[in-house]
Amino acid sequence: MDKNIKKPQPPSGKENQTFVKHDYSFELKINNDIICQRYFNINKFNPSSLRSLDFKEYFDNAVNLIQRDLESKTRVYLYNVCCTFADEDKLKKKQQSGANKSELYAPLYDEFHKDYVNTDVNNITFAFLHKDEIIMVKMWDGNAYPQFIRKNIDIVNNQWIQVSPTQRIYFDTCDEDKLKYEHTIKKKILMGREDLIPQIITLFREVCSMENKEYNYP
Repeated sequence: MDKNIKKPQPPSGKENQTFVKHDYSFELKINNDIICQRYFNINKFNPSSLRSLDFKEYFDNAVNLIQRDLESKTRVYLYNVCCTFADEDKLKKKQQSGANKSELYAPLYDEFHKDYVNTDVNNITFAFLHKDEIIMVKMWDGNAYPQFIRKNIDIVNNQWIQVSPTQRIYFDTCDEDKLKYEHTIKKKILMGREDLIPQIITLFREVCSMENKEYNYP
């Protein structure tokens, strides 16, 4: 086994504790598929917060975090994929440097061009829920992002790639020359990014636990 491929560590005792379903949650979906869902607690929850303009502002800030993350990943993807196929000399050199490299490029190349004639509906939805009831939701067009980005939405921004049920490749130790082309692109897209989930939860905790006098209402 490649020394750069590590086996996932077993969960710690804390992670093994019984799951507690809190009253507050958010979920991120593409069409009807849930990409990410998190339940969390809010100390000193103020019900008035849900009617405030401040809640709308903080909710939009959470959405903006996700949208900026996807836009940034799109730029990285387009730069790497476009450069790969726009420069014929560069492509020929890569084809000559390793076995089956061109075969690995082909699926991404086809996928990249299909985005320009894509007529499928791909709506991305973000929602805040209280006791599983949707309080606020925002939907936007997922076709603004390439298919590769839509299929690999990850706001946790894990710094590893799962290559089998028991094995991961970690970005900080892997040999990029030995990666499949798709995994190389994923590494370039995800490398060095922060987990957005704690930031999103912090936004909701802050806005939902303020004093009444601090809120602005319509």
